[in-house]
Amino acid sequence: MKNLNILVTGVGGQGIITFGRVLSSVYNKRGIRVMMAETHGMSQRGGSVEVHIRIGNIHSPLVPIGGADVIIGLELIETMRVLKYANKDTIIVANTRMIRPALPKINMPNPDDLVSKAESLGIRILTVNAHELALEAGSALSVNMVMLGGLVALDMLPGNVTKKEFLDVISGLRMSEINSKAFEMGYHAVKTQL
Repeated sequence: MKNLNILVTGVGGQGIITFGRVLSSVYNKRGIRVMMAETHGMSQRGGSVEVHIRIGNIHSPLVPIGGADVIIGLELIETMRVLKYANKDTIIVANTRMIRPALPKINMPNPDDLVSKAESLGIRILTVNAHELALEAGSALSVNMVMLGGLVALDMLPGNVTKKEFLDVISGLRMSEINSKAFEMGYHAVKTQL
């Protein structure tokens, strides 16, 4: 089984740690080695959050600079902040939503310019309006499950884990019906772009 390095980023309150726990649970149930580490600033105040998830024969939980196979961005500006973890083979799945920082008079960048920046570096980036899909599923709090579905749709996860295994873990979360629907919507949103 090949190793896989995943970096998940966004802002506090988006459920990034829950994303990592669901993914880790699927692998733990299978007895496959998975390590997860979180780094965050003022996450309770909407600050940056990163979760590093490494699957396979690994000995450190942190994804090395330039070593991410996949970057999942729950917020577009935060996605661009972690491009140092990408390489020419990295695939990024990014939520198109940008959350305005709490600082006054901040000029927000154009989302298309941010996506173009990643593409100009030769990085493949798939975009998903995860906020809209989460609302359609029933709750803005399910953005994390939309993006988890997007990750699973890439068919890059080692160990031949199945969608059903993820849905089984999600069924144990609160708002399980909404979260399951959000996961499926994210899965299909990414599948259609592959």
